[in-house]
Amino acid sequence: MTRLDVTVASLASEAKPLAPSFGLEFTNKQLATLVSEQFDELYSTLVRHKLLIFRKQDTSPQQLMQIAERLGEVQRYPFSSGIEGFPEIVEIRKEPDQKNVFSGVWHIDSTYLESPPDFTLLAAKQTPEVGGDTVFADSQKAFAALSEGMQKFLLSEKAEFISNKIQEAGNKAPHLVNFTDIAMANTFFSASHSAAKRHEESGIPGIYVNAEHTSRFTSMSAEESAPILDYLFSHITRDEFTARVRWENETIVLWDNRGLQHHAVNDYYGQLRVMHRIIVRSAMR
Repeated sequence: MTRLDVTVASLASEAKPLAPSFGLEFTNKQLATLVSEQFDELYSTLVRHKLLIFRKQDTSPQQLMQIAERLGEVQRYPFSSGIEGFPEIVEIRKEPDQKNVFSGVWHIDSTYLESPPDFTLLAAKQTPEVGGDTVFADSQKAFAALSEGMQKFLLSEKAEFISNKIQEAGNKAPHLVNFTDIAMANTFFSASHSAAKRHEESGIPGIYVNAEHTSRFTSMSAEESAPILDYLFSHITRDEFTARVRWENETIVLWDNRGLQHHAVNDYYGQLRVMHRIIVRSAMR
């Protein structure tokens, strides 16, 4: 039996839906205290519902790492050496006097890596009193709404993903604690992946090209690719595919990058926002 064979009825019944096609919010479930059988159910729930929100999680860095490690192989983010003692935990800060956000463009995390993360864990340490939400889009539902011809094209086509399409790496450094020489040297990463990916565990396809990191289709020039990519970038952000997560201190959100895209809303100038992030490669690969 795989993790996806585990029933999710009991866990899902404890949550409030975020949106019709994805997302569950829990108010009385402590991630750090789940036993193995409960975490198998949580894993299956995450893949099925794509995004899980947990409120009032007073977790230490060590506990965050333990949660992430139960999802799979924790990966290092190349532009930050992490917080003290925990190189895999990246602190993303936006100081009150900073105007730009870390990632305000629609994206899937780190698709420019040869082995991009399947899951992301984001923990809120300090949130604005108002604003600073994250908006998510269901890339699988968006794929299902495309024509059959476009679906076949995306599943058969590869695309090029680069880390510096929107901004050079060094421009992200002010938001990172302990940023690396890679960031300061404006080194960039690139990789080729399917334009639409069929989820390895659920089998459901989703749009994988994303506005922040996709430069072109592999078999086309950037100019030829642009009209199709622009259409897809607009398509995936349609209201019926999206939902907004409103952050509170001590909130942890887990999501599956194979089913969702997201971006941070930059509407809280003058307020501090501090998040701890871990990226994970699925243990089921």
